[in-house]
Amino acid sequence: MFNSRIIVAMPLAISYDGKGDMPNAAKQYITFVELQPGQAQIAKNTIMRSPNVSKLFAELETQLYTKIQRGGGDEWLNDFLIWLYIQNKDFEGAMQQTKAIDRRKNENGFRVLNMARTAQAEDFFDVAIDGFDYIIKKGKDNALYFLARTELLYCRKAKIAKRINFSMDDVLGLKNDYESFIAESGRGLQTAQSMKELAELEVFYLHNIPAAIKLCEELLQMNGVPQQLKNKTKLLLGDCLLIDGDMWESSLLYGQ
Repeated sequence: MFNSRIIVAMPLAISYDGKGDMPNAAKQYITFVELQPGQAQIAKNTIMRSPNVSKLFAELETQLYTKIQRGGGDEWLNDFLIWLYIQNKDFEGAMQQTKAIDRRKNENGFRVLNMARTAQAEDFFDVAIDGFDYIIKKGKDNALYFLARTELLYCRKAKIAKRINFSMDDVLGLKNDYESFIAESGRGLQTAQSMKELAELEVFYLHNIPAAIKLCEELLQMNGVPQQLKNKTKLLLGDCLLIDGDMWESSLLYGQ
């Protein structure tokens, strides 16, 4: 029977002495993952403890990419390479590899969606936008189409909120896309979150307080809106009214 402890211990010893054969260490980690993909986390944990982790990452990336390019399309090897990209904050590489898996396996984009979410959480907004766009281009019949459009709009708004390289044209373009999405999908529970986000865009970036108030009031009149979203909308409406000079009404909403 294959002994996983031997495979892990060999690269561990090589990486810790500072003078070991890094290509051989990387090869052993890859072999371990190939033979026991369910134990890949063991290899990852061991790699992260190495004082030579940056050099080990580079060697692992080279060997994994070469192996995959030569036809080693095993899913665990691809996941291992994506993990390396993420550790290096190379979300462009991670997204590229994730999309390659999606195309090869003819999937609906669920991996790409998760990668886009991960990239967005790390403030790699352009990579996230690219991922959401990739899913949207699969067409309206795709099960993730609506979700990807919703999250794309939110991601673009989050990028503006971080004040990362945006102009007023970007804000106006995003407003138009919100309005198109809401009009296409219908004003209801599915688009309630997007309506709130559009209201935030109107009041805080376009200073169109009446439009923001109208959206908030419409949203609060809908049946079935989750309580958390309703509460956030009340706070937003309170902000709008306060900015508009109606302190009494805004204080009532804050109190609720």
